[in-house]
Amino acid sequence: MGYQNFKTAVYVTVRDMEWIAAHPEFEEKFAFLEKHIHLDKVYLETYRGQRLIEKEKVLKIKEIFTNKGIKVSGGITTDLSSSWEFQSFCYTKQDHLDRLREIVAYTAELFDEIILDDFYFTNCKCESCIRAKADRSWSEFRTERLKEVTEEIIVKTAKRTNPRVNLIIKYPNWYDDYQSVGYNLREEPLLFDKIYTGTETRDPRYTQQTLQRYLSYFLVRYLENVKPGGNGGGWFDTFDCKYNLGSYAEQCCLTLFAKAREVTLFCLGTLLLRDSIFVSIAGYVFEQVDKFLNELGNPVGIPCYKPYHSSGENYLHSFLGMLGLPLEPYPEFPSGKGLLLLTASAAKDELIVERI
Repeated sequence: MGYQNFKTAVYVTVRDMEWIAAHPEFEEKFAFLEKHIHLDKVYLETYRGQRLIEKEKVLKIKEIFTNKGIKVSGGITTDLSSSWEFQSFCYTKQDHLDRLREIVAYTAELFDEIILDDFYFTNCKCESCIRAKADRSWSEFRTERLKEVTEEIIVKTAKRTNPRVNLIIKYPNWYDDYQSVGYNLREEPLLFDKIYTGTETRDPRYTQQTLQRYLSYFLVRYLENVKPGGNGGGWFDTFDCKYNLGSYAEQCCLTLFAKAREVTLFCLGTLLLRDSIFVSIAGYVFEQVDKFLNELGNPVGIPCYKPYHSSGENYLHSFLGMLGLPLEPYPEFPSGKGLLLLTASAAKDELIVERI
């Protein structure tokens, strides 16, 4: 019997898929996860790091999970690097666009639901991109370009290939810099059937992002107000959590307290082969929180205005949240509220003084 107040999922990367296909002992390893977590869904990745997995392997692995009563969806990571280089596709080069169209069509043939991992951004500054950018800012160019690519390459290709397909975009935790790499929070959510939230916070002191744990809650609430009812869930990983195992449990709790409809754990290979200690932690949190989550009601907090495409406060929201101030962030000015938190991000709104 599953959890009463949320669904659970695990993301399976291309590398994980290769491992499953080559190792008959996978069933034995997976039994450990099944012992601790009731799993509703797996996202099976078809492409990452220039590797498109063979159809025969995908079908074989789909069958393994469907035979267990687990729903299967597809996943795509638009990453060109073979390691952690963060090399995006170039969305002004025709060969890259053709390859993307091929990947989307291939995946839509195999699945009725596809999630785009948070590599669906662009950090390319090649000569082709510089020419296409012209006199626009990088943020303007990239948000406009990826909107066009989403419409013409992602959505049209997927829906033409499989009219039933449900398309999801996952947004990462770098919420103050979305626009600088092409994430278009104003228009993309209208094009995708659902959005998804990256709730990874990790070690808040000794990692490159130094993210406070409150962000695991804050960002779910922000994206829920970006696409009300259309924020599919929260997604986090095990990376940089061994300094304090409780930090992983906190990612779990805060994602659920924000009322995420589904929780996705990244990724299957890591959970089974390297960081298996986190499987039992997640299972315990899921079991305990599910007992009272339905008693919590809807999240409330101080209305907080962070306009679309704004920046200026990468840490303040989470800092205040860690101090105990609950926040409910909105991308549109929340009129009629008696109390309102405005940070430097609100200056993006040219009418902010008049609105106040």
